[in-house]
Amino acid sequence: MRSGDVEEPGARMPATTASFRENPTVRFPAIATAAAICTGVLLASPASAQMSEGVFWGHNNSYMSIIRNGDSVTIRYADPKSSLRRHGVRRGTVLFRGQMTGNRIRGTAYTFKQGCQPASYNVSGRYTEADYGVKTIVLRGVAPIREGCEVVGYIRNSSNARLEFGYAGTGD
Repeated sequence: MRSGDVEEPGARMPATTASFRENPTVRFPAIATAAAICTGVLLASPASAQMSEGVFWGHNNSYMSIIRNGDSVTIRYADPKSSLRRHGVRRGTVLFRGQMTGNRIRGTAYTFKQGCQPASYNVSGRYTEADYGVKTIVLRGVAPIREGCEVVGYIRNSSNARLEFGYAGTGD
């Protein structure tokens, strides 16, 4: 662990993520992947993917931790962006919980609203590893529409209906 890093049980991440949010690797995972190739840090193929704490993925300017245990996959916020913190999202908050078979992923995702319980909805998608090790996960579903805290319907074309995660590297 480098000086200035913060370590909590079961998780490692940089003390500050300001540079992560300003870092173009969030928008261009190929840059992060090229850096990962140079340092020898890569996930295994989908069949044996070692998604674990200390390996971070970018999602809408937040750091995410993707944990795989057998076929079970959980995606948690490692460092949520400030606008999500206002809605009660904290480090460790679960965004997705489901199953991964081969490169296919399906399960339950959650939306968040201040003062309300998370609203769940079904999503499915794929883990892909393209040329040069560019890794992404894209999940799609019909996201909840709320009036106050009540879910009153579902919509396919909201920002929550498509969840994309790009490999961002390790916390080392």
